[in-house]
Amino acid sequence: MKTDLYYTLAWSPLFERLVDFASDFIDSGVVNALAKTYNEGHVIQTRFLHSYLPEDLQNFFGLQVEHLQIFGAQPGALGRYHKDGLDRKAALNVPLRGGNKGKVDWTSYPLEEVKVANDYTRIRVNTLEDRRSDFRLDSDILDSLELTQPAVLNTDEWHRVDARDCTEYRFVASVRFLGNPSFTEICSRIG
Repeated sequence: MKTDLYYTLAWSPLFERLVDFASDFIDSGVVNALAKTYNEGHVIQTRFLHSYLPEDLQNFFGLQVEHLQIFGAQPGALGRYHKDGLDRKAALNVPLRGGNKGKVDWTSYPLEEVKVANDYTRIRVNTLEDRRSDFRLDSDILDSLELTQPAVLNTDEWHRVDARDCTEYRFVASVRFLGNPSFTEICSRIG
């Protein structure tokens, strides 16, 4: 299924190979430690640059991988609305484990962005959640995707991870491409 916010893909041997590789690095202890440090239940647990990936995982759809991140979410976690990177446009996300009932929500609510860059991450966050704690729960959800299969996500729109209904840790591999292609560019490569 394809929308302006996501494009779900069928499982393939390449995606299964990615799951096999990334699953070796899943660690709920690291997720807990990072969640405590950053006061956020959805965290980047591990990051691999292109050169550290096996050769067969360095390209998808004819696009060179810049890096691979493994996201971990604690059971019941609700992430902040954000846009990836300082200008990241899209990502290929592949569920690894615990994705049952975990989803990605996009909001239509107009948000002001603040760019954050540090040793841990580069991200665009909103300032409204700091001023209105109820916003996380009652925001205007534009669309939602339960991530049960690989999908290209439009990460240049306000989105969050919602693992409130997850009873176990949720882990997702997220592939970022060299040259930062847009959601539309990546989807056109798929067909």
